[in-house]
Amino acid sequence: KKKKKEEEKGEEGKDAKPKEDPKAKFDEMLLKARAAAILNYVSTLKGDELKEALPRLKELKESTDLKSADEKIVKEVIEAEIKAHAVLEDHAAVIAAADEYVRLINPTELAAFFGVNRSDDDDKAETKAKEKDRKGVIAALTAKAKAVVDQLTKAVETANKGKAEGETITLSDLAKDQKEGFVKALKELKRWTNVKKDKKVLSPLILFEHKLNGCYGKALSHVSEHIASNPRDKAMLATRSELLKVLGWTEWIPYYETSSRINFPYAYRTH
Repeated sequence: KKKKKEEEKGEEGKDAKPKEDPKAKFDEMLLKARAAAILNYVSTLKGDELKEALPRLKELKESTDLKSADEKIVKEVIEAEIKAHAVLEDHAAVIAAADEYVRLINPTELAAFFGVNRSDDDDKAETKAKEKDRKGVIAALTAKAKAVVDQLTKAVETANKGKAEGETITLSDLAKDQKEGFVKALKELKRWTNVKKDKKVLSPLILFEHKLNGCYGKALSHVSEHIASNPRDKAMLATRSELLKVLGWTEWIPYYETSSRINFPYAYRTH
């Protein structure tokens, strides 16, 4: 009997959870609170103050203790870096941070998780965490694609400085190797998005893709489709006029502008 009791006690010991170290738990909570405070503070900064705060984010991210305490915070730090670099218009840094975020998430593992139908019996906490990771990947890849768009747009603006109207270049005139970065970024983003569900994310990037390829007819069709569902979008209305000029269909510009002013007079009032 004594031997049996000892065996049962041993079995119970195997299943018993190890006691949590109160000091270790306190240190972890303190670390998380410190990280949250820094992230919150950085989100309020602009300009030079934001630039000066970037080393603090890097220091926070590279902390060994932080990585072992909670990988979730490391992801949040990289997200903050992406936003900060975007505000500062440091496009190369946005691209580097976005790539770092995607590597940390492990896209292959994440794609495998969503590659099968989820049932009600699945771990809801895990599904929620994976869904957040997927949204994070989409946000990172969107920021990366937008950064490349800005780089290419500035490249064209720089090339056209001081040139007469007939001597200027367009996006489609850029070299193939210059365009490659955007092509890859958009392709990667499309793997995680749905053309119909994620129109807000993809629409401006697809429009840029058409311009980059010199497909102005497709670009005009894309803009017209957008205007049909968002008739007050002034930016897209201006883009339509720009595309009509490129295509040489300038006679349509006064017609569309007049129609818009008649149909939506309030949108054209100046205050």
